[in-house]
Amino acid sequence: MNIFSLPPSLHPYLSTLPFTEIDITPDGVNLTSPYFPRPGYLDNFDYTWYLTSPEDHYISLEFSVFDLEYYQDVIFIGEGEDNRYDNADYKLSGEYEVLRILPKSSSVWIRMVTNDNRSPSIGFKVYANAVPIAEAVLRECDPETEFSCKDGSCLGATVVCDGFNQCTNAADEYSCPRTTCYSGAYIPEYERCNRRWFCPEGEDEYYCEPAQVGEVFYMETPIDIDRPTGYQAYSNETWTVATEEGLCLSVYFSSFKTESDYDLWYIGVGNKLSLSAIFLYLSGSYVLDPFLIPFNESFVHFESDGSKNDGYVLMEMEVVNKTELMYCEKGSYVHRKQICDNEWHCLDGRDEVKCDPLPRGENRIITSAYYPVGYPKNTHQVWTFTTEDDLKLLLQVTTLRTEENFDLLRIGSGSSCVEESYASFSGEVDYRFVISQDNTMCVFFSSDYSVENIGMTATVSAVAENDYVICSSDGSVIPVVLQCDFRWNCPAGEDERGCEPLKLYDAIPFESPNFPGAYPPYSYIIYTASSEPGTETYYTFDIFDMEKGTDYLYAGCGPDPFDANTTVVSLTGNEVEPFTLPCNDVWFTFYSDGYGYNIGYSGTTYVVPASDGLVCSEDGSPVDKDAVCDRKWDCLLTGDDERNCPRIPVNQTAYIRSENYPAPYPRDQFSVFTGEAEDGLHALVEFFDFDLQAGDSLTFGCGANPYDDLSVVATFTGGEIPPPLTLECASIWFSLSTTSSEGDNRGFLEALQL
Repeated sequence: MNIFSLPPSLHPYLSTLPFTEIDITPDGVNLTSPYFPRPGYLDNFDYTWYLTSPEDHYISLEFSVFDLEYYQDVIFIGEGEDNRYDNADYKLSGEYEVLRILPKSSSVWIRMVTNDNRSPSIGFKVYANAVPIAEAVLRECDPETEFSCKDGSCLGATVVCDGFNQCTNAADEYSCPRTTCYSGAYIPEYERCNRRWFCPEGEDEYYCEPAQVGEVFYMETPIDIDRPTGYQAYSNETWTVATEEGLCLSVYFSSFKTESDYDLWYIGVGNKLSLSAIFLYLSGSYVLDPFLIPFNESFVHFESDGSKNDGYVLMEMEVVNKTELMYCEKGSYVHRKQICDNEWHCLDGRDEVKCDPLPRGENRIITSAYYPVGYPKNTHQVWTFTTEDDLKLLLQVTTLRTEENFDLLRIGSGSSCVEESYASFSGEVDYRFVISQDNTMCVFFSSDYSVENIGMTATVSAVAENDYVICSSDGSVIPVVLQCDFRWNCPAGEDERGCEPLKLYDAIPFESPNFPGAYPPYSYIIYTASSEPGTETYYTFDIFDMEKGTDYLYAGCGPDPFDANTTVVSLTGNEVEPFTLPCNDVWFTFYSDGYGYNIGYSGTTYVVPASDGLVCSEDGSPVDKDAVCDRKWDCLLTGDDERNCPRIPVNQTAYIRSENYPAPYPRDQFSVFTGEAEDGLHALVEFFDFDLQAGDSLTFGCGANPYDDLSVVATFTGGEIPPPLTLECASIWFSLSTTSSEGDNRGFLEALQL
C-alpha cells in the first residue's frame, strides 16, 4: 500500500490538514513525499505523518530513497505526539544511499519541512512496519555494509566521510581524510574521478585512472525541473575523459538541440578547459554523424544563457582502439551503433554486410533525414534488409511527402534499388504497403537540388505468406492483422467488408493516429463499421484536440464515405459534445493539413438500442446516453447500462463521490456503483471525505452482483474517514443505502485505483 503516491493536489485533506494519522501493522506501508519520484517536491511544505503500531510492537523505518536539498529541506523524526523541532531524535537532510531507523517506539512521527525554493531533488520513500518488541531489541546495524550511529540509525557505508553530517553527533565524519578544490571547497568522494567537474577548475578529475577500451561516458544537458522538455538556464558543465596513449575517443550524439548562437556545446583536446584547444563547437539543432577524436584526452563543455529554452543534448563518448574500428572506402569512421542497423553509412554498404536476418514478427522503422522537419537537398539514403529464405519483407509507408516526380522512394531486391526498382512512391502517400519479391529488400530515398518537404517514415517487417493479404482493387498488400480493424487499408476498403458486426452494448475505444502524440500531417483516413440491426452508435470523447477550421473528423451513415449527403456531423477544434449516429452502418473520415501540432482525439463508441436512449430490461425504463458506463447503475436491478463497459486501466485513478457532494446527499435511496479491471489486478480505495448519517451505509464487495451478501468485503458508516481499503479482485461493486429520516450529511469522496 502506498500513502501519498499521488500528487497532493488530488488529496483534499493535504491542503487543509497539516498531518495524517496512520496505523502501522507488520505488513507495513510505503510513505512518499509529494510528487515522488518526480523531481521537484512541494516548496513551503510542512507536513507530519503520525505513525502508531500495536503496543507490543515497535516501528521500524527503512528509507530506500532519501534525496532532499541539503540544509534547506529537512525531515524530523521523533517519538510520541509532540512534533516540535526540539523534540526530534533525528534531523535528516541531503542524500542517503541507505538509511534505517532501528525500532524503539510504538509511536513515531515524521515531519517534512521545505523552504521556498523549488528543489530538483526527488524527496523520499520510506517503508514503515511494526516489529514485535522481542525482535526489535535484538536488531542492530550490519557491520559490513552499514555505519552505526549512536542515535540508533544505520547509514550506508558509502556516505561515511562524504563531507556531510548524517549522524546526529557527526560521528560519521570523524577522523576522515579531506581533499579540497583550489577554492577550499571539500570534494566528496563520490565526486572524484566521475569525469564530470565538481571543482571550478576540474581538480577533482586529476590523477584518475585512465579509462579503458569499451568504457562509455554520457554527457547531457541538465534538465530544468519546471520544464522537463528543456535544460537549465545559466548552465556551466564540464567533463573530461583521459585514456592511455594510442587509444582514441568515439563521439555519438543521440540528441542535439540548443538555443542557436546562445547556448553552446564545446569539444576540445586535453584535460583543461581552454579556448585555444577547442576544435568543435555546436549550437542549434543537428542530426550528427559519429566521429573520432584522434587524441587520448578530451574535454566537453556546455554553457547556456539566462533564457529558458526547450532542447536536450545527449552525447556518448567511448574509448576505442582505432585499429579495430570499421572504416568506409574513403576513410570515414563507422560507429558500432551504425553497423547492421540496415542503413548504409558507407557508399558501398559494407557496414550492412554479413548481418543477422530479420526474424519473423520483428520490424524496423526507417525515416528520411531530419523527418518531419524536412529532408535536405541532394540527399541519398539506402537501406537493405534480409530475412529467412521462406519469408518475405513487408514495407509499410506510413507517411510520405516529397516533391512529386523529383524526390522518390524506390523499392527493389538485394542492393539494386539505386539502379532499378519494382515499386516507387512520390508526392503524397499514406499507409501503402509493398511486399518483397524474395527474402531481400532494398529501399532508396533520393531528392534533387530544389524543393524539399517533410520526407517519409516507413516500417519493414519480416512476414510469412499467411501474414498478409492482397487487395483486389489494385493488387497491393496489407498485413492480415489489419483486416476488420475499421480502417480502410486497401484503396477501396475491401479489407473492411464482410466483417463481424458489432453487438448490442459493445464498447469500442477509438483514437486518432499516433495518439497521444501529434497526429501526422496531410492525412486522409477512412473508417467504416457495422452493428447489429436495430442498433445505433453513441460516441463520447475523453480528449478532442484538432486544428480548428483546417483539420476535421467527419461522420455519417451508410456504407459510402464519399457520399457527402450522408454526413451527420463535422468536428474540428477542441470543444465537441457526444453525438449519436442513428444507423447501424457508419463511416468516419479523418483529414489534416500540413500545419499545427495537435494530439487529436480519444473516445469510446457504444452500441445501443436504436432509440432515444438505452432501455432497462428489468422494467423498460429509459437511461440517458450520458449515463451509460458512468459506473453508477441506473438500471438498478440488472445494471444493463454498465455492461460491456471499458475496463479501468491499471494505475488510473477514478474519483467517485456521493450524489450532490459536498451538499447533502438524497434520502431514502439505494445506489449501486461498479468497476472492472484486467484479471489479476486488485483495487485500492482511499477516502478523502466521509460523512454518513447513522443508519446509512456504504458497502463494498467483489464480483458483479451487489445483491450477493457473500461477496461483501466491508461496510462503513458514521463520520470518521475509513482507512484505505484493498479489494483483492478485478471486479468490484459498492452501494450506498440511505434511510428516509432527515439529515444534512454531505456523503463521501473517494479515489479508486487498480
